[in-house]
Amino acid sequence: MEKNIATLVDELFADIDVQRLIQLSAKTQPLQICFPKEVNVTRFLAWLLDPSQGHGLADLALRSLLTRAGLAAHSNKEIPLATRRFLAPSNVYSTGFSGAVVSTEVNVGKETKKSLDLFCIDQGAPLYVALENKFGAKESDGQLEKYREGLEVIFPSMMGVHIFLDSNEEEPNDPQWIKVGYDWLAEFLRESERRETTAPNVVRALAQFRAVIEEEDEEAASSPVEKLTTFVASKHAAALKQMKAVAKAKGAMPQTLAQLIAGSKGKRKAEGEALLRLFLLYCRRPEIWQQCFGLVNFAPFLDGLRAEFPELLVDMKRVKTYLSLPVWERFIEKGDDGRWNYPLVVSVALKNDKYTITTYCWFSHVRADIREKLLAAARALRSGNLAENGLEAPNYLAIKRIPDLAKPAAVKEAIAQMRVLQEAFRSIESTRSLGS
Repeated sequence: MEKNIATLVDELFADIDVQRLIQLSAKTQPLQICFPKEVNVTRFLAWLLDPSQGHGLADLALRSLLTRAGLAAHSNKEIPLATRRFLAPSNVYSTGFSGAVVSTEVNVGKETKKSLDLFCIDQGAPLYVALENKFGAKESDGQLEKYREGLEVIFPSMMGVHIFLDSNEEEPNDPQWIKVGYDWLAEFLRESERRETTAPNVVRALAQFRAVIEEEDEEAASSPVEKLTTFVASKHAAALKQMKAVAKAKGAMPQTLAQLIAGSKGKRKAEGEALLRLFLLYCRRPEIWQQCFGLVNFAPFLDGLRAEFPELLVDMKRVKTYLSLPVWERFIEKGDDGRWNYPLVVSVALKNDKYTITTYCWFSHVRADIREKLLAAARALRSGNLAENGLEAPNYLAIKRIPDLAKPAAVKEAIAQMRVLQEAFRSIESTRSLGS
């Protein structure tokens, strides 16, 4: 029997996880209050990538970015072969970039009204890096192609690396640009915070910015607030759909509030009062509830998988959710801070109301004594699914990918792929003891 609005709202307010979410999501840091927009994120990137700046990281950020770009570009035949060879990790980490100069909002000569977000050049390499940063915004038509063509005219004999850094992980319209996600930035900041040589004031600055980036990033590690957001979105999908309906457009709060107050005194008083309370709850933490609205799309996957895998591990984001099982933790060598990446994953990605289900292995924290066994098992599963398609990197091996699924078919596919992973790696699990 379908619950009425008043009952849904009462259950939402009574949930202790909702109360904790409201409490823990209160803003305390300056960057959380003054949330950085795209231009400020670009300025931060310029500071981070500039070897001469006061962060004390020298050219580590630039090397890290180029390495990630190289992994993304290694099978892209649109990228010149010489560039792909230059971006090989062994070459990047044996090349110095201490002479790099960084600038933002540069006119590259093809269009005067719009400028490239970030430009880095090292004459000694010789190399330039063009970076277009999208922190939630969309790419304009022909934008990247014009930037690239302009730079090729200005620097005809210099190697150019064109990077499209996008928090939404959209594919660049110009295939000669290399897509890099915000997971790279969050990962680099976290590693830099752990370095013993990083000054305490720099650690604080990096940690604050990482916290903001991870709120936008799709693959960042889950914070307590993010975990609670996941639980709430999963448990209260129906109430959140009602909340989204009354939230309306940005800036409409006075008019919406007036309408709901009037409705709470009408013939359907109970329903009107419930909607009013729901709207006021939304106004208290709109950013958090907006995240929940997106996560509701993944609730059926959690319900379906938890029916068969009760101890399911979940890292749920706006447009992508990562699912794993706790039994696989025994494959992991945890870092000093206790963090670890799921070694076996079924990911669910949403785009244009269609889902893509991907099964993959992530080896970044896998124990050395089990790594080859895991890799062999993963490659055996991969055979016949994704062979020779390039979805492979030093720490990543995709096994199967099914795109463009409607929600019911996607839920069935996610469950099926988790079963395949569980069965394929059962024998490896049984040969290991938790204390080894």
